[in-house]
Amino acid sequence: MEKLEFSKKELNRFLLLGENNSYITDQNYPLIRAFKRKNLLAIFCTLRIKRETTTIKLGTYPNNSMEEIYIKFAVAQKIAKAGNNPNHVFVSNKIEDNISNDRTLLSITNIFFKEKNLNTKYAKDFVNTLKKNLHEIFESPLKEFKKAYLTQKIDDLLQREKRGTAKNLLNYLSTLLNFSLKTRYFGEIDEILKILNHCSTLKDKYKKKFINKKNLDKHEILKMINKLDNKQLMKVKKMLKEFN
Repeated sequence: MEKLEFSKKELNRFLLLGENNSYITDQNYPLIRAFKRKNLLAIFCTLRIKRETTTIKLGTYPNNSMEEIYIKFAVAQKIAKAGNNPNHVFVSNKIEDNISNDRTLLSITNIFFKEKNLNTKYAKDFVNTLKKNLHEIFESPLKEFKKAYLTQKIDDLLQREKRGTAKNLLNYLSTLLNFSLKTRYFGEIDEILKILNHCSTLKDKYKKKFINKKNLDKHEILKMINKLDNKQLMKVKKMLKEFN
């Protein structure tokens, strides 16, 4: 049993040189194995479900990318942990049909919501902020995401005094892309890092504008003055005279 990193290079080499019905094990995820068939690699994983070991087919390479395989593996683990057989769920829901070759912010968001137990209000604000402000980019392949577009969007929001929306947009986008990297739900790593790095750049650039400034009303000011002792009051009175 040979353990290899399931990169395109190693999988293509095994597809070309491996013997039929032999297999290799994923170095990063030992529960995943790739079996050599005539013109493809059949990829399976083994999971424990109610004390029994079950084999689940994750797809075939190169018909499915490893990103798709890892997504299905993560879903299978979650289903198995709940005590259900992923094979039954995959057949009934046809999960394979929902996995897109092109990663989009929308597809990553859908997976993010399935994985996380989010507060309903937060989840609604999360998706609305991304969808309403990124428009068609939200459903487009990540390779089409331009840094200039995001910069312009943040500038527009700040000019309209929508600091909270601008801040949330960058935070939600960063949260989503960090999740994508950590869980392997991505296309090209460079595409993810490009957007993540630009989010960090914009956060630093507008750091001061994102600080919430509290506007004190008359009653709050009087309350603060009443807490001062005589010595402090005299000092404040002297300072005010200097401005007259």
